[in-house]
Amino acid sequence: MRRLCFDLSYLRLTQLKTGELCTLDEFVAAQQGQLDSVTERLQSFGTTTIATVDQACTAALDLLEQAGIRGLHSSTLQLNLSRF
Repeated sequence: MRRLCFDLSYLRLTQLKTGELCTLDEFVAAQQGQLDSVTERLQSFGTTTIATVDQACTAALDLLEQAGIRGLHSSTLQLNLSRF
């Protein structure tokens, strides 16, 4: 997760090239491409984050149950992640 967060810090919403001239249409197309790329990366990050947290919580609950703490098994907990 740390690496994924670190990689996100390098994302930029715009892509500007110093000293390069382009038409307005070329500029808009390049920025739309950059926006699409960033959107895709953020969606992937969100999906990965939810899956990672779900796995970590399930593993922690299983360990707690194995240690004798009852009533916490993952099958008894329902998380509504659809809003994310």
